[in-house]
Amino acid sequence: MDNGSSIQGKLVWSPHNVSTTSMDAFRRTVNARFALKLEKYDQLWRWSCDHLNDFWSTVWDETGVVSSVKATCAIADDATIYPPPRWFQGARLNFAENLLRRGAPSKGDSEAAERTAVIQSTEVDTSTGELEEKSVSYRELYRLTAQTAAAMRKRGVKVNDTVASYSANNIENLVAFLAASSIGAVWTSAAADFGPEGVLERLRTVRPKILLSVNAVRYN
Repeated sequence: MDNGSSIQGKLVWSPHNVSTTSMDAFRRTVNARFALKLEKYDQLWRWSCDHLNDFWSTVWDETGVVSSVKATCAIADDATIYPPPRWFQGARLNFAENLLRRGAPSKGDSEAAERTAVIQSTEVDTSTGELEEKSVSYRELYRLTAQTAAAMRKRGVKVNDTVASYSANNIENLVAFLAASSIGAVWTSAAADFGPEGVLERLRTVRPKILLSVNAVRYN
């Protein structure tokens, strides 16, 4: 950057057929919705910077965000980076519902539901030299989350209760987080390498309704 001028970067990749990309489909949607004639990416980018609310409201719709109540305003057009602006005011949605929607039985798209949602890879077992990997599909992730959420509810977990985890980053921990989120519970976690004093201090602060934990982790 020199005296307000910019240096043109080298083009790394370009799609074979721009008209088939999601970006171009979005451009056409913007043109139709707001009676515009944006033809190039630079024009779309400039418009997105000058019309923040229109841009982010359209992104919300195009990405298919699931909500019980839609936002009255995505973001103010005169919003600044600081102080941080308020996003999607008035909206009500569930994070887990949106993340798991591909695997929901009501979706009916079996191909999308069978795609891999999560891949877990542990550190090499020094006794065997093998790397343990496993994965779950969107359908399986949805099923596991539903089962775990039902178990949490049976244990009395409800909206605004705290669920805590003392675990490694694995599929089971992710499922527990999604289950808590689907209920509307507050999630907190401590890494498995936290010392006992640090974990105890955190748990005393949040006083969780239930605590989930692993009994061992593998390092190096």
